[in-house]
Amino acid sequence: MRLVPGDFSAQRGRAAAREVLARWPDTDAIVGSSDATALGVIDGLRGDGVQVPGDVAVTGFDDIPLAAMTTPALTTATHPVTQIAAAAATAVLGGRPAPPATVFPSRLVRRLSG
Repeated sequence: MRLVPGDFSAQRGRAAAREVLARWPDTDAIVGSSDATALGVIDGLRGDGVQVPGDVAVTGFDDIPLAAMTTPALTTATHPVTQIAAAAATAVLGGRPAPPATVFPSRLVRRLSG
């Protein structure tokens, strides 16, 4: 696995895209740690003449509203934020200890970038 540290920002995504291609020119897909990062990756790639998804596919994580409105629309993963927040609030307000593990499934949202 190839990893480039980031900070969940579009600015870091732009810089990371250039770093990835400089280090691993055979890259054909990049997964951003957030949608903001992935959108920065797309911007950085396109600024360098790289076609998304033709040359490099890009995906994010969060499914922010902007993800569906970009060009290309961002393939991403979504998670049930309302359920997660409700479970956390219920545990805290009820004074119950959190269970050792609670799983909330993510869902792939297929769009044009990936």
